[in-house]
Amino acid sequence: MTAAGLEAEVSRLSRRGRTGTGALRDALRRRGIAGVVAPSVLESRVLRLLRSWGIEPLRVESTVLGGRYRSDFLLRPTLALEVDGYTYHWSPEAKAADSRRRNDLRLAGFEIIETDWVTAVRQPGVLRREVPAAMASWDARHRGAGAS
Repeated sequence: MTAAGLEAEVSRLSRRGRTGTGALRDALRRRGIAGVVAPSVLESRVLRLLRSWGIEPLRVESTVLGGRYRSDFLLRPTLALEVDGYTYHWSPEAKAADSRRRNDLRLAGFEIIETDWVTAVRQPGVLRREVPAAMASWDARHRGAGAS
């Protein structure tokens, strides 16, 4: 069943007094399966890679900075992994918008790891080294501050 099919079924079954559908809808949203922008093929591939390495993002396809921006993966509360595929990031205008958005995020205290199709598809070992290293570095800097 597809994510859209799951969402449709939950909506069909949801009604006052019925238990479980609200919890299922919340779980699907937390996992980034329903109620969010559909991930690109490349983002889906990166998510499968992360999970195969035992890395479960805190949030997938989530909004940040009061809904002003969308982040592909939040690995820690202020550590994001952004995936730049060709479809949405190839033009000079898109690249300029990406730079402005990422600068705003950095100024707000976010750390950002960036990857692209070549790295994710042809050189996943690079990503396999960078992501855990960035998470460990983030954890070390935030240890004792209530960070996970």
